[in-house]
Amino acid sequence: MAQTTYDGGMAAYFLLTFLALILVPLTLSFAANFRSSTVIQGCKCQDCIENREKIGQKERSTFGKLGSDSKTIFLSIGWLIFAGLVYFVLNTSSTLTVYDPFTILGISSSATEKEIKKFYKKLSLKFHPDTVKLDEGQTAEDAAAHFIELTKAYKALTDEVVRKNFEEYGHPDGKQTVEMGLALPPWVVDAHNNIWVLGAYGILIGGLLPYLVGKWWFGSRSRTKDGVHSKTAGIFFKDITEDATPATLVSSLSKGLEVEKPHLLKRLKLDDIRSLQEQVSQKLGATASAIYANLKSKESKIAFTLLYAHLLRIDIPSAPLRSVQKDLLLQMPVLLGSVLAMALGHSWLPTTIEIMHLHAGFTQAIVPGKSNILQFPLITEDALEGDT
Repeated sequence: MAQTTYDGGMAAYFLLTFLALILVPLTLSFAANFRSSTVIQGCKCQDCIENREKIGQKERSTFGKLGSDSKTIFLSIGWLIFAGLVYFVLNTSSTLTVYDPFTILGISSSATEKEIKKFYKKLSLKFHPDTVKLDEGQTAEDAAAHFIELTKAYKALTDEVVRKNFEEYGHPDGKQTVEMGLALPPWVVDAHNNIWVLGAYGILIGGLLPYLVGKWWFGSRSRTKDGVHSKTAGIFFKDITEDATPATLVSSLSKGLEVEKPHLLKRLKLDDIRSLQEQVSQKLGATASAIYANLKSKESKIAFTLLYAHLLRIDIPSAPLRSVQKDLLLQMPVLLGSVLAMALGHSWLPTTIEIMHLHAGFTQAIVPGKSNILQFPLITEDALEGDT
């Protein structure tokens, strides 16, 4: 006959395995952030050295920086739970016991039958209920039960019938009740906790799971195969033409950034970039007023100003603005890829070439059409014009 028990210790083993499958890969991936990066040999001028150092600091994640990251907090909590479960397992006695007559008798498993009989004779003289001296707190019933246990163990090793029962069923008394432990803590099946357990299952299966699936489904549908928002693709489809110029392309990209990165742009004000906008307008010349007039929202104007400030290599003294500019530039490969796919789909060769030049321009921080020599340190347009 089988008997089922709910074993909290086995539940701890299950949770340890489950946590290890999650925590170990995540920890290994995080450990890669602490590896020393390869030393890049390059230009030795001060500007290039400082720039490489800034890039290195951004790529290397320090413990303090990681401490505020949600993944690091998750890992820390996960390993604390893991350590707590290990402590619980180590300090919890196992409910699974294997009958071992050698251990009960206190004799080596290599002992011969003659040695077993001799040793049992000494034990029977010492622990027989009629002659045993009871320890403090021990009753006569305890002494009798202990002697019976010793006798069963002795017979399991010497008596043919009892030994056969032990060999076939693992116990001298023959077939025993089979106990199967389920990896569930007892409080889960406790009748007093039925409402709470059912409520938790209802929230998890009926609420949280549909929410996560729905969020993933509608989130994937809101983006194109190029990885941009459907609204961004609509803006590109409306704005991009066969005769697009670098300025009009950057204008469309700025509108797309308003959709892709609204949380970055909404916290800024036009007054924050007023001086920067004037410098960009001065460099663009007569086309600047028309471009800014076409940008209806402040977010798109801010994005356009920051993007063109990068192309024009205009220094930005404000650290928050530089941070936003970097985040916007990191979005450029995806947006330019989407615009390029659209231009190729229409077979617009001039626009395709302009987009490719613009991609190189963002990489080199050079306005398309300008000399590639400008990407080198200490080289300015005034210097080039002076040489010519």
